[in-house]
Amino acid sequence: MVNGSAGARRTIEHTRFEIILNLSGGAANYAIYALYIRTHASTTTAPAIGLALGSLAGMLVSFHLSRRLVFNGGVDTDLTELR
Repeated sequence: MVNGSAGARRTIEHTRFEIILNLSGGAANYAIYALYIRTHASTTTAPAIGLALGSLAGMLVSFHLSRRLVFNGGVDTDLTELR
């Protein structure tokens, strides 16, 4: 496979997606959840709130990294013009 081919670019994008995006989003999710549970362990709603905050953090990290690092080549992916 030639480095400049479309297949190679897709492979690189998929690898970046799997490694950078998923691991970073998952790490942010767990870190926020664990931090919230550690600091608010005495409340009964701590697991649910920690889960929600961790999920939100993971989604934000994943979205930001996917926009900036993973899907930034090839076709114009700037969606801000659709507004």
